[in-house]
Amino acid sequence: MRDRDLSGVRGHGDARALGSRAVDRTGTLSSSHDLIVIGAGPAGAAAAVAATECGLSVLVLDEGQAGGGRIHRPPDSWREHSGASRVGAEGRALARELSSCGAELAFEHCVWHVGLLPGNADPLPRFEVSVLTPEGQRRAQSRALVLATGAIERFYPRPGWTLPGVVGLGAAALMLKTSGVLPGRHVAVVGPGAFAISVAKLIVDAGGEVVAICDPNSLRAWAEALPAMARYPGSLARGSARLAALALKGVPMYRGWDVRAIHGERDVDSITLGRVDDQWRPLGQRERTIAADAVCIGYGFAPATDLYQLLGAARRYEPTFGGWAPMLDRGQRSDVPGLYGAGDSAGVSGAAAAPGTGRIAALSAALDLGCLDAATYERKTGATRRRLARAASFGFAVTRFTQPNAAAVGWVPDHTIVCRCEDI
Repeated sequence: MRDRDLSGVRGHGDARALGSRAVDRTGTLSSSHDLIVIGAGPAGAAAAVAATECGLSVLVLDEGQAGGGRIHRPPDSWREHSGASRVGAEGRALARELSSCGAELAFEHCVWHVGLLPGNADPLPRFEVSVLTPEGQRRAQSRALVLATGAIERFYPRPGWTLPGVVGLGAAALMLKTSGVLPGRHVAVVGPGAFAISVAKLIVDAGGEVVAICDPNSLRAWAEALPAMARYPGSLARGSARLAALALKGVPMYRGWDVRAIHGERDVDSITLGRVDDQWRPLGQRERTIAADAVCIGYGFAPATDLYQLLGAARRYEPTFGGWAPMLDRGQRSDVPGLYGAGDSAGVSGAAAAPGTGRIAALSAALDLGCLDAATYERKTGATRRRLARAASFGFAVTRFTQPNAAAVGWVPDHTIVCRCEDI
C-alpha cells in the first residue's frame, strides 16, 4: 500500500520541517497515495503522524516554506538564526514529529483545485489535487483526503479602514513572526478575544509601542468565559502572562470599546474609539481619539471551507464554530466518502484542539481504508477524544468572543466603504 515513487518532494530522511530550509520543487508528484493532507499546521501534522503510524502512504502539501502553520510559523531564512528561539517548544516538537514520521512533505506547493476522479470501482473515490509551485503545476492523487487548511480572518467595515496602515491581526502576526517587521511604531490593536492580546505582545517584543488595545467585549463577558477556559490551564496561563506583561508595560486596555473611525489623509494618523453594548453597538457619545500610525484589526476567524465547497461537501452555519463549517461526524468524516476535516477548517476551536481533530481524522481514514481494525480505532480515538474535549472547551470559550455579529455592522455610516476593492 506504500507507493513511494514520489520524486522531487522530500521524504522523512531529509524532510524540511520548521527548522530546515532546502526543498526540491522540480519533481513530479506520485499519483499513488493512500492519503493526502492539505495543510502542515498542528492539525495536518498530527494527521500525517497518525496516518503513517497506521501504515498509510501520506503526502502533505502546504503553501508555506515550512511546516507549523500560522501559529508556529518560523522566521524567514535570512532571519533564521536570530529568530529561531521564537518558534517555541511546541513548534519544534511538531517539526521533529512531522519530519520523522515517514510522510512525503511538499512545501511551497499551493493547492488551487481539488476534484473527484470519475469511473472508479473502489468504494472510496480517488481525489485529484492540483498544486502550483514556483516551477509550475503538479498533480497528485489519493484514496482519502484530510483538509487541515485553517481559518480566514473576519473583518467588519469601519470608517477609514481602507487607509494605508490598517492591517489585519493575522497579517500583522505573520509579518512579525516571519520577518520581524512592525506594522508601525505606534500601533492601536483592535479585536475581540485572546488573539489581539497575542499580537499586541508580539509588537511590544519587537520594539513597537501599543498605544491601545481595544476589545468590544466587556469584563463581564470575559468573567463568564473563565470557567470553560480554566479547563485548559496551560493556555489560560499563557494568555494571562501576555496580559500581565502588557500591563507592566503600561499598555492601555479598553474593554467594552470598539472603533468608531480611523483617521488620516494619506495614511493612518489616529483612531477614535467609543463605548459599545453587549452586541457591540455604539453606546452613548463617549469617545476617545488616540494618535497612531498603524491599526491592527480583526474580529475573529471563520473556517476556510473553499476546498470543502469544491468537493460538494455539506456545510452548516454554526456561530460557535466561527460561521459556515463543514458537517462532520465524530470521526471527522464529511458526507463525501474519503473526505475528512481537521483543525480550524472544521470549526474554529484553536491550536490546542487542532492536533486531536487531525489525529481522529487520520485514524478514521485508516479504518475506512481497511488499515485499522475497529477495536484499535475505538481505543485510540477514545483516548484522543478525552484530551480533545478539554482543549476544545478552551478554544470554543475563546471563539464565543468572536462569533459573527450582525449588530457590529448595523451602525456603520452610509459613507463607509464596505468592500475594500471599491478603492482600486
